[in-house]
Amino acid sequence: MENTDIVALVDDAIPFLRNSGQGIRLSALHTYYSALPLTPKTTRLFQCFIHHIQHVPNITSSHPTWPAASVRVMEGHTGGVTNVVFSPDGKKLASSGDNTVRLWDVETGQAIGLALEGHTELVRNVVFSQNGKKLASGSCDKTVRLWDVETGQAIGLALEGHTDWVTNVVFSPDGKKLASGSEDKTV
Repeated sequence: MENTDIVALVDDAIPFLRNSGQGIRLSALHTYYSALPLTPKTTRLFQCFIHHIQHVPNITSSHPTWPAASVRVMEGHTGGVTNVVFSPDGKKLASSGDNTVRLWDVETGQAIGLALEGHTELVRNVVFSQNGKKLASGSCDKTVRLWDVETGQAIGLALEGHTDWVTNVVFSPDGKKLASGSEDKTV
């Protein structure tokens, strides 16, 4: 195998894992019976390995090249994810669940920093400010918290006042005000 073949295989491995990694993690057999047959037939990865597999399903409608968009699975929450929101520039994603907020790089799917911790119960909602520099989160602990997106640090103390779960938070268009809604029937 020549260096150009190795480079081509590595170049194919990234989109291969991006598009099929979740299925392969669930069952290694997906590598051979769904992931590889769905790999574009023009790729070096397909050409190198498809002939080693017996009884390969004949997929006639695979993409001629890797799809431009791919599914990313971002893992890190220890409980269910309750809310997901894109930053205004579309480069970051914030998710809430368990007692944390997490930031993600949309391009790579990797976590940005550590989980934002401070809530004591499930975080139900998260929202970016219009300039993307702040995050607000609302929780079942009846508080709202503000976060600095760049540093991941809490801004000030938790905002208190609701007597039940905070279900929604929203910034005003100028980013100077914050509103929250709660199961206590107040805004």
